[in-house]
Amino acid sequence: MLLSCPCGRGGLMRSVWAYIALIHPFAVGMVVLTTAILALLAAGGMPPAGALLRLIGVVLLSQVCVGITNELHDLPIDRLSKPGKPLVSGQARPEYARIAAALAGLGSLLLGLSFGPIGLLFAVLGTAAGLIYNYQLKGTTLSWLPYALGFSLLVLWPFAALERWVPALGYVWLIVLPASVTLNLAQSLGDIESDTAQGIRGLAQRIGRRFAPAAMAVAATLTILLAVLTGSSGSRQSLLLFAATAAFSLVLMSTVRCYHRPGPASWLLTWRLVAAAMALLAAGWLGTFL
Repeated sequence: MLLSCPCGRGGLMRSVWAYIALIHPFAVGMVVLTTAILALLAAGGMPPAGALLRLIGVVLLSQVCVGITNELHDLPIDRLSKPGKPLVSGQARPEYARIAAALAGLGSLLLGLSFGPIGLLFAVLGTAAGLIYNYQLKGTTLSWLPYALGFSLLVLWPFAALERWVPALGYVWLIVLPASVTLNLAQSLGDIESDTAQGIRGLAQRIGRRFAPAAMAVAATLTILLAVLTGSSGSRQSLLLFAATAAFSLVLMSTVRCYHRPGPASWLLTWRLVAAAMALLAAGWLGTFL
């Protein structure tokens, strides 16, 4: 049977949730929500339902592929320090996870192709960015680079799919670079000690527990400032200032909590709040030009 679990409804649900956990549901949800918001901005309203679903599907399936392969790649290390993870505990089986990742990656490419060559290119590059992070750059000082490529593509994708270019998109790379460092550090906070013990020397590990939250806050603040400066020619300044203020508040709250209440709960909350802050900032920044 596909789901390896004890018989009974409770066992089945635990197994279902174990496989859902493999895809990193919060990260996937944030990416899908951001894509949907950007699609609405790009279309100036509600785009055709079919196009919207395909547009979101490209990103969703790509993220599923990347999330599962991340768990598969980390399995040997997780066996030493994270016994509760689905693949480690046996609630999810690696062979089924590999099949799911392959199908999700193929599905993303096929949906991308429905938008023509440009859609296929975005699907390939977006998935490749995640796979390069998982198998090559994770745990290195360049681990933020795939974030930069992936999040740049995330912002550009709805506009490319719906064939609506906005001149301000030329600033995307400038803003995404510090945002990528921000998100990379935020996501790595919970793994600093365990990764360091395994000899992994990524950006967060090199900075260290004491300074990583502060470095994350500095990178986030730079991102917010660049968004405000590059968005100064837009027509909806109040929207941008609201988004920037809200984003900064979330980052500040997360950073303070990291220092005053350190621990796994704070690391997880920080990642979620900072991811939400960057998504909110992106929507506010683009909204000033549309």
